[in-house]
Amino acid sequence: MSEGAREIKYIINVLNDLVDICNPVPMYCDNQGAIHLASDYVNNNRSKHIEVRNMYIRELVKSKTGEASYVSSADNTADIFTKPLPLPAFLTHRERLGIMNLKDSDPED
Repeated sequence: MSEGAREIKYIINVLNDLVDICNPVPMYCDNQGAIHLASDYVNNNRSKHIEVRNMYIRELVKSKTGEASYVSSADNTADIFTKPLPLPAFLTHRERLGIMNLKDSDPED
């Protein structure tokens, strides 16, 4: 989530040179604990270990530049890029990305 937050900030800075962006950019995550930490400042023994770079997400949420939102693992298409998936989930996410299987396509088309 922190890598995505940094890329969001970079893209917003580039786009702000061209147009004015006023809406927060959604950052989807399937980890509710990470979303909670991004939205609320929690300082306890369990969250002490989190590195400073991960607190960047909290700054984006606080400044209304980004908005942490929950997406279930079944609907998280980004999982296809980050971990091995069972075949049905892989096929579903591949279809959502608009990628076709060349073996299934007709060579006459």
